[in-house]
Order: sequence, then structure tokens, then C-alpha cells
Amino acid sequence: MAGQFCDSLSGKTFTTVNPTTNQALTTVADGQAEDIDRAVAAAKKAFTDSPWSGMKAKDRARILDRIADTIEAHGEELAQ
Repeated sequence: MAGQFCDSLSGKTFTTVNPTTNQALTTVADGQAEDIDRAVAAAKKAFTDSPWSGMKAKDRARILDRIADTIEAHGEELAQ
């Protein structure tokens, strides 16, 4: 876990398909409840270990708003 792609505990996979062409894109892990629990635990740990966890929600929101504003201001450039 911890920012890594992981196989599902069952080892099952499925193929994702481009709906416009029906071409296979890739094979991914077929996660079940146990895999979700593992992912949630990893996300909680990552958040707890990050500077974000000690920051007030309004301060995090202010930073994310600034990021969104910057993306919007440079949308055309980013699209290229």
C-alpha cells in the first residue's frame, strides 16, 4: 500500500475497456471489502503522518481554493 499499486488479496483482476472502441486498456486488481479496508487504513495513516492533519480544515480549504484558482487561470495552457 502506502502510495503503491497492490494486487487484490484474492489475486483476482479485471480488464478495463475503452467504451468507444471496446479495446482493452489495462488489467487492474479486482478489489473486495478487505482490499478497501486496507486502502482506507493506508490513507488514514498517510493523512495522520502528513502536515495536513495538524492544519485546520479552513486553512486546507484556503490552500485548495488557491490551487483551483491557479488551475482555472491557466486552464487553456494546461489543456495543451
